[in-house]
Amino acid sequence: MKVKIFILSVASLVIGLVLIVFVNAKIAEPTIFESNIKVAFIGDQGRGDNPRAVLRLIKQEGASLVVHAGDFDYEDNPDAWEKAINKTLGKKFPYIASVGNHEVGPWWLFYYPWPDYQKKLINRLKRTPIVKCSGDIAVKSLCRYKGLVFVFSGVDVLETGHSEYISEKLSQNPDAVWKICSWHKNQEEMQVGGKGDQVGWGIYEACRQHGAIIATAHSHIYARTKTLIDMTNQVIDPNCSDSNVACVKPGKTFSFVSGLGGHSTDTQERCFDGCKGEWASIYTGNQNAVYGALFIIFNYQGDPYRAHGYFKNINGVIIDEFDILAEPPAVSSSEQKKVFPLPITPPLRSQLRYNVDDVPSSFYNGF
Repeated sequence: MKVKIFILSVASLVIGLVLIVFVNAKIAEPTIFESNIKVAFIGDQGRGDNPRAVLRLIKQEGASLVVHAGDFDYEDNPDAWEKAINKTLGKKFPYIASVGNHEVGPWWLFYYPWPDYQKKLINRLKRTPIVKCSGDIAVKSLCRYKGLVFVFSGVDVLETGHSEYISEKLSQNPDAVWKICSWHKNQEEMQVGGKGDQVGWGIYEACRQHGAIIATAHSHIYARTKTLIDMTNQVIDPNCSDSNVACVKPGKTFSFVSGLGGHSTDTQERCFDGCKGEWASIYTGNQNAVYGALFIIFNYQGDPYRAHGYFKNINGVIIDEFDILAEPPAVSSSEQKKVFPLPITPPLRSQLRYNVDDVPSSFYNGF
C-alpha cells in the first residue's frame, strides 16, 4: 500500500512539474541564443544612387536587420521608398524604424504622408514575423528580435510622454542584455553638426539609467560618444573611458548619430576643441564623409555580453571600430527564490526560467 502511495506521489510530482514548465512556456516563449547578430543602423536616407549604395552595402555586409532612425525618402512617397528597399534587400527583409520629421510633411501639404509610411512598416512586420513589435509603430513601440530589445520614439515629431514610455518599456525588460533606444532628433550636445536642443535630456537619461544604447540621426553625420554616466553634462565613465571600448549597464551607456544614409552630408559645427573629450569618433563633411552605415554585431563570437561595432562607408572604408561590453542582468535575491533555471549551459543557449508564482495553486494538490 505504501509503495502505491509513493508511486502516486512521485507521479503527481512529475505531472505537476511538467505543467509548471508548460504553463510558463506558454506565458513567455524563451529565445534561443544566437551568435553574431549583425544590425545596420542608418538614418536620413533619401532616394537615388547614394541611398541605393548604402542599401547594397548593408546587403554585402550580411546584416540581418535594419534600424532606420527617421527621415526616409524626403519625397513623401511611401511606395517609392518601399520599392527601393525591396529591390535591394527583398520584401521579407526585417526593417524597423522610428518616425522622422520628414515623414510628417510640412504644414502646408495637402497630403499627410505618415499614415502611409507607418502602414508600410506594419505590413513589413507581417511579412517578417521574426521581429515582434507592439505599440504605435515607429512612434511609441517596442520590438524584439533574436533576444535584442528595441524601443522606438517619435519624440519632438509625434506624440508626447516619450521619456516615461521608454522608462516603462525598459523596466519591463530587465533581463535583456542588449537594449537599444532609437529616435530621430537630438540635443545639441549629442551631435557635432548644426542641430539644436530638440528632444530634452529626459529621454537620453531614461535610456542611460537602463543601460540602453542610444541610436539617433537627424544630423547628417556619423558621431559616437564614449561611455557616459551623465548624458546631460557629458560625464565620461572613469572606469570605461577608452575610445575603442563602450560599456553598457544600468547607469551608463553611449550614444551615436548615424545620419549618412544617403541624402546629404553636414559639416562639423562644434567641438573643434574636443569639448569635454566625450567624442570617440567624428565623421562629417569636414572629414570628407562618405555615406555609409553603422554595423553592430551582438553576441559577438558567441559571447552574450560582447558586441562589436564598425562604421563602414560605401567605398568600403571602415571609419570607426569598437567593442561594446555589457554586464549580466542583475537578479535580486527575491527573484532568485522565485525561479528555477533550466540546466542549459550559456552561451550556447540563453537561460530559461520558470516562475512558480504564475502557476495555479491547484497544480500543487497532493505534493
